[in-house]
Amino acid sequence: MLQDHSDFNHLSLVSYNYHGENKMSMLNENIVIKFIDYVDKTPFLSLVGTNKIEETLATLFNYSEMNGGIAIKLLPAEVKSILGENENYVFTEDEDNFDYVLSVDNILELKGKDHKNKARAISKFRQLYPNAIFNLSIDINETLTKNIKDTLDKWVELNKEKTSLFEIEINALLNFLTQHHTFNNILITTCYIEETMVGFSISEIIEKKYAMNHFMKTDISFSGSFDALDWYTAKKLKETGVEKINIQQDLGLPGLRYKKKKSMPIKMFKKYQVSPKKK
Repeated sequence: MLQDHSDFNHLSLVSYNYHGENKMSMLNENIVIKFIDYVDKTPFLSLVGTNKIEETLATLFNYSEMNGGIAIKLLPAEVKSILGENENYVFTEDEDNFDYVLSVDNILELKGKDHKNKARAISKFRQLYPNAIFNLSIDINETLTKNIKDTLDKWVELNKEKTSLFEIEINALLNFLTQHHTFNNILITTCYIEETMVGFSISEIIEKKYAMNHFMKTDISFSGSFDALDWYTAKKLKETGVEKINIQQDLGLPGLRYKKKKSMPIKMFKKYQVSPKKK
């Protein structure tokens, strides 16, 4: 499966299925997943695989027709490419769910006008909090879990933009913390000021040169803490050989889209909605 794509990554699938409503099955040696949409709560289907794709889609279209027109989306570009310019289907780019892929070197070098504000924020953080301590862990113990939860509570308290995804992300993180022992290659970076955690970042090394950032929260009352922790996380990932980081999708939320576009992505993992062409 496409572990480097956020929607099909094992850690993401498990963490965000805290409600137990997402289902997975095999069809023609392909993986079919029934998701519940993060935003509007409606069910939809997705498909990952390379075997008998047209036959598999025909079965999914039939299922869709019998179940109120359930959408088939989050189709990876890799699956779409197998079908080529097929006149039997209508493909629509699902921009809200494109994954943003960043260069670790770009984050560390802070070059370009879009990184100017980030560089300023990091510089200010270092001036205001010269005793800030950044730590790296590959394991989550009880103390770290408590500190992460305390920081999350502080983030919730200070965050004024409580979007429709607010509760979903919180529940996914708490679900991850209860099951963290089942995942491999996890890297946790944290920031402490006077023994109080003010930020955490949870990343997963997918392969030698590739990582995915799953959760990152900071106490925004400490100015520049998010950018400083983001930079430190990139630094530690680079030391392991990672060159690219997937920071996942923006889900069509204007504020999140603005921030992620300003992060200077070097690549987007495109995804599509597919439907049969009407005859």
